[in-house]
Amino acid sequence: MPRAFATLALFFLTATATAAAEKGWLQVRSPHFVVVSNGSERQAREVALKFEQIHSAFAHGFPQLRTDSGADTIVLAVRDESDMKALLPGEKRIGSVAGMFQRGWEKDYALIRLDFESERFTSIYHEYIHKLLELNYARLPIWLNEGLSEFFGTARFEQHQTILGAPSERVYLLRYKPAFPLDKLLAAKGDSPYYTREDNAPMLYAEVWGLTHFLMFGEGMGNGRRMNEFLRLLQTGSDDQKAFQQAFGDVRKVQDEFQKYVSHFAFYGLVFKPAPVDKSSFAVREMSPAESNAVLGGFYARNRDEDFAQRKLASALALDPKLPLAHENMAFLDFQLGKDEEARREFSLAAELNPKSYLALYYLAMLSDGGKTDSTSLDHLDNELQQVLQLNPRFAPAYVVRSHIYARQQKLAPAVSAALEARKLEPDRAGYHTNAAAILLLQHDYADAIKLASYVARRWYGPDSSEALELLAKARKLAGIQPASEQQAQESELMKYAEGTSTAEGMIEAVTCEKPGSSRNLRLLLVSDGKKQFFTAGKSFGVGWSDTVWFGSDHFDVCHRALGFPAVVRYKPSSDKSGENEIRWLEIRNPLNLESAVAH
Repeated sequence: MPRAFATLALFFLTATATAAAEKGWLQVRSPHFVVVSNGSERQAREVALKFEQIHSAFAHGFPQLRTDSGADTIVLAVRDESDMKALLPGEKRIGSVAGMFQRGWEKDYALIRLDFESERFTSIYHEYIHKLLELNYARLPIWLNEGLSEFFGTARFEQHQTILGAPSERVYLLRYKPAFPLDKLLAAKGDSPYYTREDNAPMLYAEVWGLTHFLMFGEGMGNGRRMNEFLRLLQTGSDDQKAFQQAFGDVRKVQDEFQKYVSHFAFYGLVFKPAPVDKSSFAVREMSPAESNAVLGGFYARNRDEDFAQRKLASALALDPKLPLAHENMAFLDFQLGKDEEARREFSLAAELNPKSYLALYYLAMLSDGGKTDSTSLDHLDNELQQVLQLNPRFAPAYVVRSHIYARQQKLAPAVSAALEARKLEPDRAGYHTNAAAILLLQHDYADAIKLASYVARRWYGPDSSEALELLAKARKLAGIQPASEQQAQESELMKYAEGTSTAEGMIEAVTCEKPGSSRNLRLLLVSDGKKQFFTAGKSFGVGWSDTVWFGSDHFDVCHRALGFPAVVRYKPSSDKSGENEIRWLEIRNPLNLESAVAH
């Protein structure tokens, strides 16, 4: 369950000045990436090669893992600071911004400046490695997720070899400053000050890199065999701390050995000869002004820069009214702004002009038939989703919707299969696990529902954990199982984020905002069993939404898209009986969780 709108990961480096002539945009296609650049062809090919190299390094380090995402990675390679300013109009420290990586459900965007040395883009590669890890693992401990991303992100590419485990530039911190206590670091969650305080970041990333390096190459670690065992234990549901001790031994002993390890003058690394990649073989073509405007308009739309997106996309359509991508990205912009009918028309045009656009077909199907529960509409939607999956078999949201269709048709075996396929494709989305648990609950498979819900409750935190705990309580009640006192204590600890709040559950029947796209002064009406409750947003509040929301995190907006969903509101009660309660957390839920309870 995402907890905030899409954010940009920004990286700050020292630039090296280069000159670039004014020219149009070109596209380079390599086996795994699309590079769109207003630099030279040589520069664009080099960027594609660098991304292919980091992809190859990960595949070599973890040959058994997937690298085939359902979301394309589009790299925008721009010439200099002025181009970066144009693409990131809201970023004030633009002079030192080297690039960013924005992960999404439908498209990933990497943005880099060509007047920076390419060898220095380790932080952007770091974010790309996060994407690959999350394709394969369900919520790794945050220290390990960051540590593996640093480990691979600092890979060194030489003319005839690649070196994994090349020392991080932060290694000096480990030698001259005290590290964080290992037991605290291993237990920390994403909301811990270790991760949320900016002044902790340099030491944190140094330590997780060093720890991962030690657990891979340290004495007695078996050149990664113990790490593989740790990963295996985690994915079978073992507790993080117990799995660590089973794989690596006593934490205090590990910390002592780790401190000795980082004081070494040199570090081991894995050197291998990669498969040759010929950058001259990458397909290159010049883009028309309409095409480049369509791509940039899509980038602006994803970054919620609606005015810039509107201008670019309107220009693209004026230049080429039959450009499919321009219609598709205009549809996404309309959708984000709550203009569903306009979005449906644009998606229809995009699908007509490009029948292979799985995204246009998916959104068109959902805007036309999504939410309908009659048998004819459900069958029609299922057929449309089958077409989507024929075009992109790795697009997990379509499997989630199909699981809901089958559950409502009481076809529980195919519903479970579809839910588990979505979970396999995107294991790091908590809602996909709880969705499968909800369907297992409908199937009266209480034991497996409890196992899955308990797994999510322990592995995630905040609204994700809360949604799983609600499902877990339902499953236990139906199975006649009482939790042990230790389980109750652990689960109470997981709900600490909601301390000091009251809770209301129901369907969201009305949402108003001060202005479009802004949740400032948001007002919300929640209805449960005919009872109406009004809430208003305070100065700050958290928003979480189930991963099963069909349009996912790329386009979620409380003001435009929360209407009609079941929700949990955690609030501070009004001191005035006639006043409105103040929202602290708004948590959008999976509709199937409610249905699983009703069915029993």
